[in-house]
Amino acid sequence: SQQRMELARYHRARLLDKFIKDGERWSKVRRGFTVTLGMQMTGVSTMANWVGGVLVNRDFKGDPGNRKPLPVVPAAAQRAALKFTIANSFFDESYGLTPELLEYMSSDKWLDAGGFSEAMQENAFPIHDRIGGMQASVMTMLLNPTTVRRVFDNEFRIASGEDAFTLPELFDTIGNATWKELDKGPSGASVRKPYISSLRRNLQREYIDRIIDLSL
Repeated sequence: SQQRMELARYHRARLLDKFIKDGERWSKVRRGFTVTLGMQMTGVSTMANWVGGVLVNRDFKGDPGNRKPLPVVPAAAQRAALKFTIANSFFDESYGLTPELLEYMSSDKWLDAGGFSEAMQENAFPIHDRIGGMQASVMTMLLNPTTVRRVFDNEFRIASGEDAFTLPELFDTIGNATWKELDKGPSGASVRKPYISSLRRNLQREYIDRIIDLSL
């Protein structure tokens, strides 16, 4: 997953000057960015699965190593997975979108077999719909009832004297990352330079929706 993110960032940095060649349509930039967004989503979703996870060993009794069938994923590994997931989905910079890049992310309008779906797209890249959709998916991965139950069940599987990734830690970590701007007061904020970006406000709204759903 870390290599996927490195690859996504590498290709995003080359979209305008290396990926598209002279004589090619600018819509290729949009397609290229979409590919990197898919890389990012795959890496994040893979990591998110480690939160509340249990390893499965198909060993028989007496096999070498004497491995247990269902050891809980170590707490340190769960924390690292959660940190990776948050770092690569919660914050604006993780998507690499800039005003310059967005000006070139057009779409073709060919009604042929290979381009019909693209012809139905808006000319301008739908920033908040696409990024907000990914943020909503990540919130669902981390705060859906099944993941919450698994984290809670794992607490019971681990002896009280051993380190465990707990449900309070899950909610605290996600909540603190979601509302990170509130750690310090606003300074020099304006309509054009808001204290909290529109992408982050989308994320915060998704978090509130998830918390309301769980509480009900």
